[in-house]
Amino acid sequence: MEIQQIVITIISAISLSLLSGFVILKRQSLIGDAFSHIALPGIALALSLKIDIFWGALIFLLLGTFLIIAIKEKIKIFLEAVVGFIFLLFLSLGKIFIEDEELIESLFGNIQKATTLDLGIAIIVCSFIIFTVLKFKDKLAIISFSEEFAQAEGINVKKIDFIFLLMIAMAIALGIRVTGVLLVGSYLILPGLSCLLITKSFNRFLLLSGFYGIISSCLGIFLSRFIELGPAIVISQSLIFIIFFILKSFKL
Repeated sequence: MEIQQIVITIISAISLSLLSGFVILKRQSLIGDAFSHIALPGIALALSLKIDIFWGALIFLLLGTFLIIAIKEKIKIFLEAVVGFIFLLFLSLGKIFIEDEELIESLFGNIQKATTLDLGIAIIVCSFIIFTVLKFKDKLAIISFSEEFAQAEGINVKKIDFIFLLMIAMAIALGIRVTGVLLVGSYLILPGLSCLLITKSFNRFLLLSGFYGIISSCLGIFLSRFIELGPAIVISQSLIFIIFFILKSFKL
């Protein structure tokens, strides 16, 4: 694996892992996992136009974000139900338009095709996410615990939720190159879930989530010498979670 591919993997991990804490606190882990499948038609479009899959994935993830928000506001139903509907629709469209060989690559990722342009995109996206998280982390934290309290405090919940979904869309579009559509959701679940076991401090929780992404990616890169990178990273994340769980259970 080349240096730029390793850097892209680690940067993608940081971007997704920082958001993982909020996904867990908002109890939206399944939403984060389902959200990634919205990118499939975009990947099919990008492959047919022979452009970077990041742009195709991002366009459809952003489209999915706007549809989710519009439907949720229009008929006032749970976010999980809206995401489930959009997920199934876009997943079906992706399967129709993408070929079987390309479908496997889309589901599990292929970092070997990453370019210098991908590295530049990764740096820009990660910088945007870090800056935005630092700027809005207090408001995101309050909304994660109670939307009603956030509204009472004068926080524009709709605006912050939109920014949050926008960051998730960008991070998923970035991470698909590394782990694929099927496994990128692990970055939105396991870092936050694992770090919640070892700390109660919110700021430390966010910091550890970022480090978790880096460490699990480095371990996954090492394991990728024997198996595919995407599954290797998920296995690494799972092993770290198990270790944290054992430490928590036995109070070590």
